[in-house]
Amino acid sequence: MKRMVWTAATILLTAALILPAGCPRKRLPPGPAPAKRITFWHIQTSSVTRKVTEDAVGRYEGNHEDVAVRTTACKNDLYKQKLSQAMASANVPDVFHTWGGGMLASFVDDRQVTDLTSAVEAAGLTKRILPAALEFGKVRGKIYAVPMDVSVVVMWYNRKLFEKHHVTVPTTFEELKSACEKLRNAGITPIALGNKDKWPGAFYFIYLATRLGGTQPFKDAAGRAPGGTFEHPSFIEAGRKLQELTRAEVFNKGASVLTYDDARGLFINEKAAMMLMGTWFLADLRSDAPELLDKVDCFAFPVVRGGTGKPNVIVGGINAAYAISSRCLNKEEAFGLLEELVSDTTAKQWGETGRIPALNATVISPLLEKHTLKAALLLFGAPEIQLYYDQYLPPALAELHKTTTQSLIAGTTTPTAAARDMETLARETAANSKTGAP
Repeated sequence: MKRMVWTAATILLTAALILPAGCPRKRLPPGPAPAKRITFWHIQTSSVTRKVTEDAVGRYEGNHEDVAVRTTACKNDLYKQKLSQAMASANVPDVFHTWGGGMLASFVDDRQVTDLTSAVEAAGLTKRILPAALEFGKVRGKIYAVPMDVSVVVMWYNRKLFEKHHVTVPTTFEELKSACEKLRNAGITPIALGNKDKWPGAFYFIYLATRLGGTQPFKDAAGRAPGGTFEHPSFIEAGRKLQELTRAEVFNKGASVLTYDDARGLFINEKAAMMLMGTWFLADLRSDAPELLDKVDCFAFPVVRGGTGKPNVIVGGINAAYAISSRCLNKEEAFGLLEELVSDTTAKQWGETGRIPALNATVISPLLEKHTLKAALLLFGAPEIQLYYDQYLPPALAELHKTTTQSLIAGTTTPTAAARDMETLARETAANSKTGAP
């Protein structure tokens, strides 16, 4: 393992680490206190993925007896809130989970995270990590997060239900609606959706906009390029297509008040035939209903007739990456933990859970079980990965994107109004960033 050389002076922590409520923490073992301590926050609360993470920590501690790692595991949405609170109070963990994108960029702008570029290159990780995944950990060309996992969003379906009701895998938007109609007429909810937390429904909007107009309209709108606008026709038409799905009753009733776990329950109990979700879905199934895995398969989100987007672009991102706080007192040891989290041993265990390690295809393909491999092949064959909009955008705009999408599904706004609201806030955000206004 190559060692890191740090030239900047470390900054003394002036307050104790705040433990997020509801987030279990690993207790340090009794005995003489190790000379060096690292605090580590992550979101692996599922039994199978948490074990992989804890095993990696255990291996690192076993090879570094002078280092103790205190871990805190938090569920996704609670974690976002608690991390933001910790960053605002300066009581940050040494190593912490990030998805990259807008939130990571805001931490970089506030000088709260460490530039890992030279360390990653010296350790040879640029040759091991999937380039598209590594890009998500960059801000303005520099590496601030090391990805452990790359996730892609695909349509998971119950193959046995499809066979029983003579439904073929749809490849176009119209075929998807027809398949949903056949399932609904058979008394089966076509697609499970729990959109209380807003992000699951956003996957449909992102895919529809990407199929209709490609990835460039979003890049232009988000980057405030000349002519770029969230009122681009592809966004408005995506809203219309999404409302077509809701009017066709392809989703379960009460989608806006149900959680992801609720929707997954419908799929597990075979009351719903499909679910558009990231590859973490497999790890959750492996934990909650392993007997269902033999019935599960996946397909790419269908193309939309008349759309100009490439049909095999896939929506995804890094679903587990790790950054080091600029206030970390033991940066070299912290980076050593990151190296263990992307080691061959960890990658093999990670692949066995149904998740995709963020490593090159030649490294990970032999490590993946068959369901994950099929989703991974869609990833490897994609010319581009469209990062989740809410991870790409700055926090306020990301939240509005999720809110407007939820409103589109609920029918409480129109596609034109949703696009106008997004563009208005994007302009205000850009103007404020130029003037330094909050």
